[in-house]
Amino acid sequence: MDDNFGWKTVYIATVFSLVVLGFAYWLISPRDANYFSEEKIDKIAEFTKTSIAGRKDGKKSWEFYARSGWASKSKNITYLYNVTKGTIFKDGKPFVSALAAPTVEVYRQAERIEARSIKARLDIGRVTADRAVINIKAKTVHLYGHPLITRPDRTISADEFEYLSNDERFNAAGRVAMKIKENNIVTRVNCEQAVFFTDQGKEITLRGSVEALQGKKAAIARHGVYSKQANGLRLSGETRTIMEKAGAFIKPETLKQLTDPEEKALLRQKTVIAADEIFFSTKSGDAQASGSVEVTQKGRVARSARAVYNDRDESITLTGNVYLKKGEEWISCREVIVSVKDETFEAIGVTEARFKI
Repeated sequence: MDDNFGWKTVYIATVFSLVVLGFAYWLISPRDANYFSEEKIDKIAEFTKTSIAGRKDGKKSWEFYARSGWASKSKNITYLYNVTKGTIFKDGKPFVSALAAPTVEVYRQAERIEARSIKARLDIGRVTADRAVINIKAKTVHLYGHPLITRPDRTISADEFEYLSNDERFNAAGRVAMKIKENNIVTRVNCEQAVFFTDQGKEITLRGSVEALQGKKAAIARHGVYSKQANGLRLSGETRTIMEKAGAFIKPETLKQLTDPEEKALLRQKTVIAADEIFFSTKSGDAQASGSVEVTQKGRVARSARAVYNDRDESITLTGNVYLKKGEEWISCREVIVSVKDETFEAIGVTEARFKI
């Protein structure tokens, strides 16, 4: 009886001791789940306010200044925070510079860099985006989440940018928007895809539901090309252009009138140019239409091979095989001058020939 009592006493004391130790450990153990985070577990090195660089074939491939960071035990990933003065190199020369981001992750084996809320400089101008993925080996940059390229004379935004540094080419996709400013004339272009280059002398090609707004003009087309050297935007493929009077404000919604069948009645009150091609000068605001040109205004119709719009006096001059519709017949003219401002048609050099088309 006494022996059993002794063992029971030892057993109870042992359990009590374990409970006390467990409670004490609970009191002193960390409560924050971040204490057991991947960073705490995988960290091999930690640093603050330092420059860190990567090399390949004896040359720098990237370099960042970061306020803090750490490297994983595998050394495959380096995490950087509050990065400034970042540079990505191509053949020993920077192709991305002045990179700043709150977080940057460098994947060494994959030769990939990912950055959030990035600001940087490329040869074409300043770049911002919610996320950037830089492939060091392929020398490419992918920008996602409201990417924007800013230059003194233009801005370009899209859903996504792809920069191929070997070709010095940008591919923009998804709701591309470009704003061009020359001589205080602003030209806005929207489309589905665009291709442009760091070389400003090369053309920018535009594809897919191209829309253009410039001063008193709004146009749609299938394709477009902007040339800085030619100081102009050329639209092609079933182009339609609304010409408004001075003082009228062109809205983006106006473009829907050119494609929506229900808006045909409203279009009869406007001056509209239909042509195979139309060229907008981004320097003067003038325009030139060519190929199966047709100008309509308040029920009046004129056709020609060419037409020139003068932005200053708001007039359209039709030349080359000019015909003016009179009732159900057409008469031949040397030229027709259409005033957008006064909403008038003036036929010059009218012949007596009348015929139906």
